[in-house]
Amino acid sequence: MPRVGKVAVIGLKQTLKDLETVEYINVRNATLMAGAKVVRAEAQRLAPKKSGALRASIYAATADESEYPTAAATAAALSDGGKLLAPSVARRGSAIVGVAMEYGVVIEFSRKRGKPFLRKALDNSQQAIVEAMDAELKRRVKGLT
Repeated sequence: MPRVGKVAVIGLKQTLKDLETVEYINVRNATLMAGAKVVRAEAQRLAPKKSGALRASIYAATADESEYPTAAATAAALSDGGKLLAPSVARRGSAIVGVAMEYGVVIEFSRKRGKPFLRKALDNSQQAIVEAMDAELKRRVKGLT
C-alpha cells in the first residue's frame, strides 16, 4: 500500500533512546500506537459507509502490535463477499494505519471513484496525534520512575 504521509514529533526519538532498551521498545511502541489510533479513529469517521465493513476494516499497527485480526474479522462479518487484503506490516520504530477491505484502496486512491479518507484523517489529526503521543509517553515514562 502506498504511503500517505508522515508526522514527526521533534525530540521524541532522542527522549526514547535515553531509556533502557527493553523499556524503550515498549514505550516507543505504545507511544506510536497511541498516535496511530487517533488517525484510525478519524479515518473510520471519514470513510464512506454502506455496510460498515470498510470503516470496521481500518486498523492501526506497530511492528509488535496490530488491530488487523479484529478489524478483518469484523469487516468480513459485515461485508457481502468483499475481499480482504493481507495485513500491512509496520517497520520497527513506526506505526501504520491500514485498511483490510480491498475496495478501501480503490476508494482511497482511485481518480474516478476516489474519496480519500486515510490522507484526510492524517491531515485532520496532526495536533491530536502529537497530543496523544505526548500523553502516552508521559504516562509510560512516569510508570518507569
